[in-house]
Amino acid sequence: MKRIEFHRFGDPLDELQLADDDAPAPGAGQIRVRVEAAPINPSDLLTVRGMYGRLPDDLPAVPGNEGVGRVTEVGEGVTEVQVGDLVMLPPGSGTWRSAMTFDARGAFPLPADVDPLQLSMLYINPMTAEVLLSDMVELREGDWVVVNAANSAVGHYLVSLAHRRGLKTLALVRRNGGVTHGLKAIGATEVIVDQGQDVPAEAASLTGGGRVPLGVDAVGGEATAVIAGCLSDGGTVVNYGALADAPCRIPPQDLVFRDIRLVGFWLSRWAEQTPAEQAQARYAKLLEHIRKDQIRAEVAGTYPLERFRDAVRAAAAGGRDGKILFTPDNPW
Repeated sequence: MKRIEFHRFGDPLDELQLADDDAPAPGAGQIRVRVEAAPINPSDLLTVRGMYGRLPDDLPAVPGNEGVGRVTEVGEGVTEVQVGDLVMLPPGSGTWRSAMTFDARGAFPLPADVDPLQLSMLYINPMTAEVLLSDMVELREGDWVVVNAANSAVGHYLVSLAHRRGLKTLALVRRNGGVTHGLKAIGATEVIVDQGQDVPAEAASLTGGGRVPLGVDAVGGEATAVIAGCLSDGGTVVNYGALADAPCRIPPQDLVFRDIRLVGFWLSRWAEQTPAEQAQARYAKLLEHIRKDQIRAEVAGTYPLERFRDAVRAAAAGGRDGKILFTPDNPW
């Protein structure tokens, strides 16, 4: 068995290494699973760099905050799942490995008739999109939502979910190619390729005076100001990422004279503050959307653990259409 680990914080290409793993036989109340798929998220790479909001208490540590696995053994007293079941791996448990042993109470059973690659990405990005749409501001049917980095996984989920709720989306991207067509196909109302033009003016023309109460920002820096300029007076920008590696910027005239608000969102804090039964109910709804192929994330590539450097390079590369995933011992 294998795992990917790091012994100190720094550049993932320098600090990550492949090591032998030891997933012991399950004790009472435990299960052992074979990891089938685990995505590489920006938060994983930031953790290795020592730049994320929550870091491991002890090193070495194994990255990976989500994934799916197949149950291969069950310990005494386990009734929640059985051998052969596909389950969600415990969030934040270090999923970049080929096998894991953990308490059965932490296992979330998953349907056998759904693509495991899509299921492996259930925990973080779909719920981020769901909460951004549902919990930040009160949205009414026909409202507009502006989202940058719209070709990201969160962007795709958000556009799809918004379309299903009768919301309009203005999707901001940095390049065209097939991106515009792909976003329109999943429900984006309008797409703007941001190449330094007056995006707020273009947005005003496209939204036609409609209500634009929410902007979703994955980038930070000047991109935050662009989204703020697209919103109606009293609108809210929610920042959930820092792709620009720069502080969020909003002009005082937007903050003061147009009452634009800037707030942050972190799924980990939401998970800590949300009762388990409520979170599980919302995940169950998202799971049903994935089962029906109503929401999905594109997959740009899958890699065995042994090719972790190639996988990390691919995940960090710009212009990528889809997620990069580890698929230990699987031929996808």
